[in-house]
Amino acid sequence: MKRQLIIGMMCLMTLPATFAARVSGSSAPVRQQLAGQEARPCLHRAVTGVSEKTLSNFKKKPLQSANQAVPTACVRKAEATTHSLTLNYVTVDDYNLVSVAYALEGDGWVSEDMDGDAQSVYEVPEGKCTVLALFQSSTFGAPIRAVVAENVNVESDCSVELNAAAATELVSFEPLLPDGTPVKSALLDGDGNVIEAGTIYGDDFYGYLSNTIVHRDFGAVYSFEGGREPRFMDGDNVVDIANGASILFNPGVSDRFMVVHAEITASADAKDGMVIVAQSNGVGAQTVHNDIANYASTKVADLYDPSGLHVGVDIADSTMQFGFQSLWLGVPTWGVFGEGPLFAGLTNIASCMPDEPADEIPVFRANIMADYVCYGPEEEWNGMTLIPTYNLDIPLQTVRDGKMRSAVMPIVAGFYNCNLFYREDDLAYDLVLNGIPHFSYDNDMSRQPAGSSTPLIFICDNSMASGGKMSRFSFLWDNVGRAGEAVDFAGIHKEMLNAKYGDKSWSGPFDDDHVEGWYGFWEDFNKGIAKFDGKLQLDITENGGVYVDNIPCETSAALEIDFSKEDKIAPVTTMVQFRDTDGYVTDRFDNPSDGVLTFAGSDLHSYLRYLYDESGSMYDAWIWYNDEGKPAVSVEYAPLHTSEWMPLEVEEVAENYYMPGYGNFWRGSLKDIDRMALNGWFDLRIKLTDNAGNSQTSTISPAFRIQSLAGVDEASIDKSLLWISGNRAGVSGVDNARFEVFGTDGKCILKADGSEIALDALPSGIYIVRATTDAATYTKKTTVR
Repeated sequence: MKRQLIIGMMCLMTLPATFAARVSGSSAPVRQQLAGQEARPCLHRAVTGVSEKTLSNFKKKPLQSANQAVPTACVRKAEATTHSLTLNYVTVDDYNLVSVAYALEGDGWVSEDMDGDAQSVYEVPEGKCTVLALFQSSTFGAPIRAVVAENVNVESDCSVELNAAAATELVSFEPLLPDGTPVKSALLDGDGNVIEAGTIYGDDFYGYLSNTIVHRDFGAVYSFEGGREPRFMDGDNVVDIANGASILFNPGVSDRFMVVHAEITASADAKDGMVIVAQSNGVGAQTVHNDIANYASTKVADLYDPSGLHVGVDIADSTMQFGFQSLWLGVPTWGVFGEGPLFAGLTNIASCMPDEPADEIPVFRANIMADYVCYGPEEEWNGMTLIPTYNLDIPLQTVRDGKMRSAVMPIVAGFYNCNLFYREDDLAYDLVLNGIPHFSYDNDMSRQPAGSSTPLIFICDNSMASGGKMSRFSFLWDNVGRAGEAVDFAGIHKEMLNAKYGDKSWSGPFDDDHVEGWYGFWEDFNKGIAKFDGKLQLDITENGGVYVDNIPCETSAALEIDFSKEDKIAPVTTMVQFRDTDGYVTDRFDNPSDGVLTFAGSDLHSYLRYLYDESGSMYDAWIWYNDEGKPAVSVEYAPLHTSEWMPLEVEEVAENYYMPGYGNFWRGSLKDIDRMALNGWFDLRIKLTDNAGNSQTSTISPAFRIQSLAGVDEASIDKSLLWISGNRAGVSGVDNARFEVFGTDGKCILKADGSEIALDALPSGIYIVRATTDAATYTKKTTVR
């Protein structure tokens, strides 16, 4: 999992300003990396802007609003008046033309890869046009040359010369560590020996960096990506590959252009992992530093706790991935991601971001993704025997008001690209990756590290239906923990799947030995789906993957769909989170009145949209989810590992409705819970039902703990003093005690004061006896026959 270093090489990336994850729900953005190749980016249309219609599609805006004044891009009609725009290129020294892009007013960038071309011709509509040409040197460490022509008036056929020699304004970056020390890699001599130590961690991790050219109206267009590799001596000269990400611009370019520097690195002592971001003031000659006053950090131990993730093997190694994602008016546009060892001494992760910009310029946010990967003894790698066991993806780490913040995102869409951002008629540019406000939290307001709770499993239907007809039933499932994390056990823990329709059924684990039968079951179902009008039942259960207080967790989701109805898609619970009355994220409380349950759910229906270019050819397809209406909700709790379900009252908080990916929001106090439970832990069950009677039931065990109700606490049993003989119980050496007897459902069914208590009146069964004296409280389990 350690990154393979590429010495003496930078990557040029041409950036589409919008993209989305597909149904697979990838947890990292698609990244085009041109390492060691000439840049051959694809022609694309980069769309920016936001419309009134888009804003009205959603009832709740996110934390960062988008600028409604920015025009909405649209696909130009074939009959629009066009003229020839001829671009003539002049190179210099060892520079070569590698890419060109142009943008029209109210539109986005269109880019094309080049290979030393002297001229190119484009048919463009009438209007103002901005052109940018990129020239790259074959010399390691030499800056990029960017030549810009703005406000080209295309009223007739015209031409523009783009001369690399005109690029003389150097925009370079010198990122600073929290103490103000410049980021600098080690300096090596010709034999690879260190002759000057760096200020950042070296060895096998040098992080990543990128410089991205951004226009405040048209969006991000090019990113130059690489690593801060060691500096080395070339004769008497010091060669710094990182300088190859610096950019020379021609004078006079407007301040609508800017360059954003993003860097991922670790401190020299390997205690701090950092994401550093700085942005230029226009593109005139300057050396840009990040403002160290903008640093915010959080302790790794407060972010996640992998101790309860039950893998069954000894952990030999692990990694942490860092990422930075830029947003343009809420749309994820580009990212830079690094991967390196989760050092044994790593104690903090930090982010340094620019001050919050105004709405009309890009919004940049940092992601520090802890992808916790552990290994055991199977696969050979670098002299070690390794086997992947699990990944723990913590929520996105952002910065707000000088604090690190966990931004909870729809897991089903992945952390970065969100297919839930899209609707039938518009792209939802107002949906910024700051996370849903009602589940996101400042890190100092959480007592719930990622990996320390039983996750919620949810099944999300992505069948395509029209007019009540469904040609194929399909779905995906995922899990999310109370802190907004996702856990992938990499096949170590298998989900148990059960499905039934009519007289057909299938049951078994989801693994290589059974997957063929599972898929075959659904193939048979879909062959007859047009005529099927009965009920389909599906449930997925996972247990033993997470341990909470040494209790193996069980989580399940169960669907029931009525195929006789026009609506054949079940609603889904999308997130469950507990907080105390002070707002801290936690599922452990001293008293019932301290706890608050919050959760979200929606009747999400999936849709598909094909995108066509000007010639009518399809070039992409999007899937998104619409909310079809508020489902009915039923919430129940039970003492741990019992079936004694009792209703829990909740109420909808209408103003907390949030899309994409969440829907309606409910809240309920735990104050009325008065039943005793094993170790104080309780199970939770949430059922959502839509108007057609389709339902999804989510069960989490254990879900929350109430200390004052831990009347049955096996961990505190003292067998030496509390005795049970036959059908009598007492406390050795004590003449007067308060005795209470509980059933397995947590209810107290017998009380007595004195030196002992008689149990012979109890029906046969298992009971817990609790004895309270002036000195202590004792509990013990017994079986009455």
